[in-house]
Amino acid sequence: MEEILLPYGERPLSWAPGAHNVTVLRCNDIPALGDLRSSLQDSLRRPTRSQPLRARATAAGRIAILVSDPTRLFPQRTVLAAVLDELSSVDPRRITIVVARGNHGGTDASAVGIAGDIASRFRIVNHDSLDGESMAVVGTLPARERVFFLRQALRHIGRSLLRAPLSARTFLGRLSARDWQGVRAAAGYTMFVRALCICAASLRSTVRIRREVVDADLRILIGQIKPHFLAGFSGGFKAVFPGCAGRTGIAQNHFMMNHPSVALGRSEGNIIREHIEQAGRLCGESFAVNVVMNGGNRVAGIFAGDPVASHRRGAELCRRIGKVETPRADIVITAEGFPEAMNLYQLTKIVPAAARIVRKGGAIICVGACRDGIGGLTVLNEITFKIGFWNLLPRNMRVYLVSDLPRRDVAHTEFIYAGTVDEAVAREKTRFTTPPSVTVLSGAGLLIPEAVDNH
Repeated sequence: MEEILLPYGERPLSWAPGAHNVTVLRCNDIPALGDLRSSLQDSLRRPTRSQPLRARATAAGRIAILVSDPTRLFPQRTVLAAVLDELSSVDPRRITIVVARGNHGGTDASAVGIAGDIASRFRIVNHDSLDGESMAVVGTLPARERVFFLRQALRHIGRSLLRAPLSARTFLGRLSARDWQGVRAAAGYTMFVRALCICAASLRSTVRIRREVVDADLRILIGQIKPHFLAGFSGGFKAVFPGCAGRTGIAQNHFMMNHPSVALGRSEGNIIREHIEQAGRLCGESFAVNVVMNGGNRVAGIFAGDPVASHRRGAELCRRIGKVETPRADIVITAEGFPEAMNLYQLTKIVPAAARIVRKGGAIICVGACRDGIGGLTVLNEITFKIGFWNLLPRNMRVYLVSDLPRRDVAHTEFIYAGTVDEAVAREKTRFTTPPSVTVLSGAGLLIPEAVDNH
C-alpha cells in the first residue's frame, strides 16, 4: 500500500503501511461554500427561528459577542467581521467581546480573530473560570439521575480497588526514584474523591456565568459545530456554558460523562447537551452563528439563529460529513493536526472515535504532535482516562501515543510511548497469531465511525 499522510501538526506525518491489512477512513466529500462572506451575510439576515441579527441587535441595549478560543479551527476572524458589519449601526460602547475559553488556558486575543482595529474599538474580556468575582448566578438546574450516578461512583471505587496494587507499585517506584512529577501524577485524586465528583454530577447545580454575558440583553454565540464525545457536537449554547461558566459548574457537567446517553455525535437526549442548553437559556436572549467545516478544512455550512434549532441543522451536516461505517479492527490509528494536536489533553478527544470501532483486546494508536505539552496531567489521567474512558474503552485496551513529547513525559500519562507508528504496530503484531486488521482514522476530529458486522 502507498504511503499515507496522517494529520499531525503543522505538517502531516508520512506512514508506509507495507503489508499490513489497512483500511483508511476519511470524511465524506461535502463541497465548501462558494462565497463565504455572501453566505455569512445571508445566514445572518435569514436565520433559523429568529429575527435577522440586525433587527435583534437594534432592539437590544447591551450586546455580548462570545468567540471561541484557539481549540476550534474555523475562520473566526471572517465570521466576527461579518457579525460586526451587521452591528454597524450599534454604538461600540454597547458591545463587549468575550473569549469563551471555559477551563482552557489563557490566550492572546489576536489568536482568536480579534485584530488590532477590533481590539481598539471594542471592550475585550478573556473569561477565567476561576475568577468567581467576575461571575453572577443566573439560576439553578435540578438534580438528575441520582441513583445512576451513585451506582457509577460505587462501581468506580470497586474498579479502583482492583487496580490498587498496580497503582501502589507505580507510586512507590516513582517515589524511590524521586520523580516528584510522577509521584503527583500517580497520587492524583484518591478514588474516593473521584467517586464524590461522580455523585456530584447528579446534584442540583448553581449556574454561574461571566457577568458581562449575564448583563447583556443579547448574546451572539460564535463557534464551530463538530463531533464532541461529551456534548455530541460542539457549538450552540456551549459558548455560554461551559465557555463562560465557573469551574465548579463545568466540572459538574463534565462528570456526567459516564451516562449512557452521552455519545459522540448525539445531541438529542444527551444529558450533557441538555444540561448545557438549560444553563444557556437561563441567561436570556441569544443568537448563534455556527460554522461547519468539511474534511478539507473549508467551510461547508453556516447556521445562524436560535441556538438550539440552528445547532441541530448544523449537526446534521456535520454528521453527513463525518459518519462512516466500517468493520471493527484489531488496531485503530487515530490521527489529527491542529488544534486537536496542540497538546495531549486536546488530542485525547480523538480517542473516543477510535473506541467505537476497535475490537476487545485490541489497541488504539493516537497520533498528534502535542507541541504545547500535556496540557493538564491530573485532568488527563484522573478524569479523562480513569472516569471518562473507563466505560468507553474495551477491556484490556492499550492506548499508544506517537507525538513530539519525550518518553519521560509520556511515562507520566496513561498512554504507552511509541517513537513511530511502525513501532506501535510492531509491538501489537506480536500479540496476534494472524496479521491484525488496521483501520486509520485520518482527520479523526471530524469523524463519527459506526461499527458494522464483520461477517
